[in-house]
This record gives sequence, structure tokens and C-alpha cells, in this order.
Amino acid sequence: MRIPRPLVYGLLLCGLFVIPSPVDAQVTVFITPKSPVVRAGATQQFTPYVYLTPNKAVIWTVNGVPGGNATIGTIGADGLYSAPSMPAPVPIVVSAISLAAPAVGAYATVTLLNPQPTITSVAPPIVAPGPFSLIVDGAGFAPGAVVRFGSTTLSTARVSDTRLIASGTIAPVVGRLMAVSVSNPDPGASVSGLAAVAVGPTAPKVSALAAARFLEQVSWGADPASIARVQELGFSAYLDEQFAEAPSTYPEYPSTSTMLLPVQQRFVVNALTGPDQLRQRIAFALGQIFVVSGYKLFTPQMYVPWLRLLS
Repeated sequence: MRIPRPLVYGLLLCGLFVIPSPVDAQVTVFITPKSPVVRAGATQQFTPYVYLTPNKAVIWTVNGVPGGNATIGTIGADGLYSAPSMPAPVPIVVSAISLAAPAVGAYATVTLLNPQPTITSVAPPIVAPGPFSLIVDGAGFAPGAVVRFGSTTLSTARVSDTRLIASGTIAPVVGRLMAVSVSNPDPGASVSGLAAVAVGPTAPKVSALAAARFLEQVSWGADPASIARVQELGFSAYLDEQFAEAPSTYPEYPSTSTMLLPVQQRFVVNALTGPDQLRQRIAFALGQIFVVSGYKLFTPQMYVPWLRLLS
């Protein structure tokens, strides 16, 4: 209740109202915020409120340690709490104790989350298709952190909170670039920014563009895997490899089979997926010269020998 000022003056004159001294007053301390959530390695500002004493100074402690330490975090005289680089294995309690009344204080409970991971470098900057390993350097790598290569989670070993070693297997990719990121687990799961790693032969004999143009002539079209293969081998060695490939086959169709549709389907499968791409492309070209008609050779038993001859 608010006492009117004239009444206070009257009571003072009559000696019926006495203003208590700071020593007799009951000191009260509050701090805000009361239950902050802080990421490891980040900071949190606390503000003390001290009432009923002219001495507003407080002593800051973390888990009872004045000023804290590196394991549980530190706090300065200004109330700025600096969380440890990794979450502490114990609950964190920040306290403000009145300097005027050391028995009086207030506390806040801090919930620590795993840090936000960051990537500074990835080595090597280029990996060849197949098995590979990466060294990822950065900061804030929590226990259980994993490296992601595109959408694939790699087998990851944590060396420290600044280094991870990851391994996996990669196929050739369109564009020859893959995104690398680091994911920290809960509490406070988070993902780093992206770094780029090139995927392709470490010492290509021809450019990707030249390989793609070459494959348009000697195959049924370029894809990431075939481009990488031509870059790795070069034109001549790739042709030698194609000459040595076994022909794609056509099955023996039963005598009851009277439609060419299964043969046509097999031709498309061989052309698009067969490892003997050079042979398939040449067979198609020869088929434009040595022409037969499906109206006359209308069964698989008639048609397949011609296709085998072309191959």
C-alpha cells in the first residue's frame, strides 16, 4: 500500500514512523533470466537486481565456484556467462550473491546444448570415385557428430572438437561437386554450413566436356560414370577396354513366343545399360545398313540371330 506523503511527514514529526537503516533492512536479490538455454561455446548475459540496500554489488558463481572454470563455464563481474566448449556433464547453476548480505542470493539454471558446428576446411579437395576418406577441420564437433557427403552419412571418427575423419564410397556424380556438412546430435542437434568437394579422377587425361563429346559418338550417351571412366583412361585406353568387353546377350525365346516386343525391350536394355556401349552403338549403325523387316521376321526365333550377327 502506498502511504500519502503528508501522512508520512506527520508521522515523522510525531515520532511514530521510523525509517529502517540499510543494516536492518532485509536484502533481496533477483537475477534474470532464470532458465536460459545456451549453446556450448556461446555467451549469456545475466542481470542482477538487489533491493533494500544501497550496495548493489554481487559475487557471481557457477556451481558454487566464484567466476566458474573452463569445465562448467565462466562468468565475469558484469554477469556475462561464457559456456564451456562442450556441454558439462553436470547441471549448471549460476548464482548472484549479495556483497552486502552474503547469506542472500539468487540463482538461475542453465541448460547447455551442443555447439553449432562449423567447417573451415576439407581435405582432400577432390576425391576419385570409389572408396575415399576425408579430414574435416572446424569447430564445435560434439561427441557423436557425423559427416554427411551429399545425402549420405559417412562413417565418422571424432579426433577432437575441431577435427573429424570420415570414410565412405562414392559413385561419379553429375556436376562433379558434392556438399559436405557436419551434424551434431542432441541436445540441440544442429548442422554446419556446407563445404564443396570435387568428385572425379585426381589426374584426368581429358576434360569432362571432351569426354562427354567422345561418348556421344561411341556409346548411347554420356553419364557421370562413363565420363569419369574416359577421363581416367583417355580415349585410346577406353576404346581398348570396350573392344575387350563381352557382348550383351539375347536369351533363347521359346517357340511359343510369337511377338517381337520382348526382343525390342531387350534391345533397349542392352543399348542403355550394357557395358559394351561401343558394340551396341556400332550394332545400331550396322542395323541401318543391313536392314530386315519385322513384318517378315516377325518372331523372336527369326529376329534374334540377326541382332546377334550385328553385335
